[in-house]
Amino acid sequence: MCLGTMLKFGRRYIKNKSFNNAMLKIDELSVNTDGAKRILCSMNSHLGMLKNIEQKRRMSEFVNKALCKFGNILCWNLVNKSFSIRV
Repeated sequence: MCLGTMLKFGRRYIKNKSFNNAMLKIDELSVNTDGAKRILCSMNSHLGMLKNIEQKRRMSEFVNKALCKFGNILCWNLVNKSFSIRV
C-alpha cells in the first residue's frame, strides 16, 4: 500500500479510506463554499487520483455526487475527464 492505493495481482486499487475521504470532501465543501476556484482545485485533485488508478466505477460515483452538489458551479468535460468552472 502506498499513496492511497493497493497493489493486488498486477492491478492497482484505490484504498477505501482514500475514496471515502474524497466523498466526504464533497460534503464538506458544499457546506463551506469559499469559492469556485477552491472547489475546482479540490475536485480535480481527487479526480486525478481516481483517473491514474483507472477506477471507472468509483470515478463515476465521485463525478455524479460532485455534479449533484456543485452542478451550478462546475461543469464536466468529458474529453479531458476533468471539471471546469461554469461560465
